[in-house]
Amino acid sequence: MQLAKPDSFLKEHVTCAKWLLALIAVATCTPVIAEVLTTVKDLKPGTKIFAYMFSHEQMEELYKVGVFWDKKLGLQQNCKSQFHVKPIGFVILAPINLPENEAHPVEGAWKHRFEFERCGDTKIYNAIFVSKKGTKPELRPYFPGTSKASPQLIHDAMTLAVSSASFKLKEKGVKECKDMVVADMRVTQMPHEVVERGTVYPGVWQESWTFVGCGQPVDVLINFTPDGKGGTNYSTQIR
Repeated sequence: MQLAKPDSFLKEHVTCAKWLLALIAVATCTPVIAEVLTTVKDLKPGTKIFAYMFSHEQMEELYKVGVFWDKKLGLQQNCKSQFHVKPIGFVILAPINLPENEAHPVEGAWKHRFEFERCGDTKIYNAIFVSKKGTKPELRPYFPGTSKASPQLIHDAMTLAVSSASFKLKEKGVKECKDMVVADMRVTQMPHEVVERGTVYPGVWQESWTFVGCGQPVDVLINFTPDGKGGTNYSTQIR
């Protein structure tokens, strides 16, 4: 069975992923000369980095990402009430360096996960920031939802997921749809042990990625299986 590959979607999101990975690599190559945040457990109230990460300025950037995704997904376009941003997750993608004499981090990359509430409805969105010395961090909207996969793993699994979504759309009668977007990512099975042919695989988890193509939603289930060597295998199934 041959699965279609919507070129425009893949080009857009593979380019986005390559951009992200390249910027993270750049963010980690400059020598560290000041206080650096390397683990989330060290992100504590009372520190300059904590104040920066949850500052009004960062919340405004998250608001922009929320508006971007709502528009792209066609959600709440007639909502006139105030929008609310609530951070719910923070991930360090590269060590963050915020010297005392700088307004913005000079090194590092991080991801904010946040709830975006408007007119009684709430979506979970993600935003990635990559530091740029001497100016505001680079901001990029990232895939919506609560995936626990790393940016690299999502990048690796995306081609297969898009092909599976495209095949499912064809089953619905939608042919050669190149207008596809990831609308949500969510964990459907938390990490657990799986035994296959006498081999135990710990930490296996499953996610459901929702794509919308040509106005039609389709869910693709993705199984993630850590290989015990630092990598993770993945496979898809369509429901």
